[in-house]
Amino acid sequence: MRPPRQFRALAHPMLTTRIRVLTTALLLILLSGLHGAFAQTGACCPSCDLSECVIVTQEECEDLLGFYAGDGTTCEVDCGEPLIIPDAANCTVVPADALGGLFLCPAVPSPVEGSSIVVTVNDNCNDPMGHVAVTVELLDRNPRCGPAILSGVTNSDGEVTFLLSGSGCSHQIALSGVIKANGVTMRAYPHVKSPDTDANGRVELGDLVSFANEFIGATPSECHDYDNDETTALSDLVLFASAFIAANHCP
Repeated sequence: MRPPRQFRALAHPMLTTRIRVLTTALLLILLSGLHGAFAQTGACCPSCDLSECVIVTQEECEDLLGFYAGDGTTCEVDCGEPLIIPDAANCTVVPADALGGLFLCPAVPSPVEGSSIVVTVNDNCNDPMGHVAVTVELLDRNPRCGPAILSGVTNSDGEVTFLLSGSGCSHQIALSGVIKANGVTMRAYPHVKSPDTDANGRVELGDLVSFANEFIGATPSECHDYDNDETTALSDLVLFASAFIAANHCP
């Protein structure tokens, strides 16, 4: 017995749509298989271990950050020496990365916590790089003083420590604090701040007034917002108080 005419009219377009979807899916699967079968491959020297040549597609080689020798090449190619360079993404600056900028402070009678930073330099393979020349560059508005250490060489663990003894304030100014490793820029902070905001070489009453105005909201949170969270608060007070109570100053 045949179904009613109106049912046949509804079923026909639904069936046609399903057939089209199934056909499209099968075609995509077929094309995907053909692409894999005919994809060109060649020798690839991964950047982090160039001695381990592999045969992959150019796209796969790029995913390995490697050198692709060309379609049809074999692993008889000479991969040469690995290209090892400092990699900003693999480097750390403690505590500046957490603060979002550099914290300076006159270091006499003793350095204030936060003004000593540890830079760790790793390469593009995330391995520590020893014997790398590292520098910290500041703008003129952030004068250094006394025993400031703004250049050094990494140890075997890729680490070097700097004492940022200085003054002044750079708030939201591009390239205020730049850290380089072998000439390669690792960090470019827009904030470099000190409890000695007037840059007279001493943390004293004028700086306390400046801090208090920011702390109570009388002026915008800028130069004394050492962690750069847009609020001069308790965490900033801890750093300022250490320097103010000890009357930190330049030699």
